[in-house]
Amino acid sequence: MTALRIAMTFLILIIGLLMLTGGISLSQPQLKLELSQVDAFVWALLGLLAIHRFLTGQWLHQPLQKYLDKITSALSKRPAYTLSIASGIYIVLHVWILTWRYASLHTSAFDFGFVDQALWSTTHYGFLHSSLSKGQTYLGEHFSPILALAGYVYIFTTSVVGVFFLQSVLLASGSVLAYWLARIKKVEPHTAILIALCVLLYQPLRLANSFDFREDNFFVPVFFSLLIALELKKFKAFWALVAMSFCIKENAPLFTALLGISIASTASSWRSKKRAGLKHGIALTIVSCIALIIINTKITPYFAGGATQTMLAKRLGPSGFFNLELFQPFFQWKTLKYILNVTLPFLAFVTAAPWIAAIAGIGICLNILLNPVTIGFHYECVLIPFLFYILICGAAKRAPQQALLIVSFLLFFGRSPVEAIRKYYPTERQRLVTQKLLEIDDSVSIAA
Repeated sequence: MTALRIAMTFLILIIGLLMLTGGISLSQPQLKLELSQVDAFVWALLGLLAIHRFLTGQWLHQPLQKYLDKITSALSKRPAYTLSIASGIYIVLHVWILTWRYASLHTSAFDFGFVDQALWSTTHYGFLHSSLSKGQTYLGEHFSPILALAGYVYIFTTSVVGVFFLQSVLLASGSVLAYWLARIKKVEPHTAILIALCVLLYQPLRLANSFDFREDNFFVPVFFSLLIALELKKFKAFWALVAMSFCIKENAPLFTALLGISIASTASSWRSKKRAGLKHGIALTIVSCIALIIINTKITPYFAGGATQTMLAKRLGPSGFFNLELFQPFFQWKTLKYILNVTLPFLAFVTAAPWIAAIAGIGICLNILLNPVTIGFHYECVLIPFLFYILICGAAKRAPQQALLIVSFLLFFGRSPVEAIRKYYPTERQRLVTQKLLEIDDSVSIAA
């Protein structure tokens, strides 16, 4: 038993060191060495925890459990300080990653190039103008008028770092909003603070932040806020956020329509306001379906230059959903890994919010059908608020074991953000190229 506990402690220290330092990565002509992936050590730790649970009836031995309790207690006493510090560290790390990724020429025309041009053009040339996009407007790519708000960053700065900062703030806001939602649902403070911190650990969120700025990033604060307004029965704010979500992307009304069905189906549990809940649920479903049809059959085709030129039409192909090739990813092993990567921390709590779980499930299926079956892009942003709502509902009914909650978010953690900073460190040659690009006159337009 002593050996088991020493092994558990050793693995915890290794995992902590890898997360803090980014591990080791050497690449020489004769030697390649990497020790940066956290996942394997966490899976090993989970196995030891399971053995310890089987032998003693407890997941952690007493000294470690007391230490964890003291940490969570301290963090939950001043949640504002805890979340400010954690979010601040997260923002600094990811702005750093994005800045060096840009400086080392790892940022490409697609996606950041035409998004950044649309942002800059909004305040200098024309509303979401993009010479790289269909119809010379970003609206020809996606119905995302909300991007114009991000364009106002260029009123205050001429540097893309302003965009990177906004992107990181948008995604980090999920942590604060998740804590607020958890406390509304009467989740215990120490569990609520852990859930909030786990938002910042969640790999799909971190990798979306390490990728190019996209309109999907707005889904995190908007849908979290929408769920909070719904819980507080603040229906004016709720409908304002629904309208805002329609401006993020053309797929937003699908998720609000599904949410409307969920609200209407669960309205009987709303006590004195159950009739209001039913009415709002039905209204939301109807309005969302109308918006989904209008945006995808009228507005987006207008800017794209025709119904066959929209992004959805090109991804579906001429056969639409009858194209059997679309369903091939469902029969690949990498799809199972993708599903587990996105859902594993939340699977145990699905029964606490089955309707919301159905929304997340449909969203995952659409991602598999229409997008690359991998994380590292922006496609999971729309799912994150719903997935954490499931976790919060489960925690409200029964507080999860703290160690298991943390471990569940580290099983597919990947590499530390510190490793990405090292990876994107600009070489002397890259700095020279960047400097030469800056010498190009602002009036010159380059498109391929």
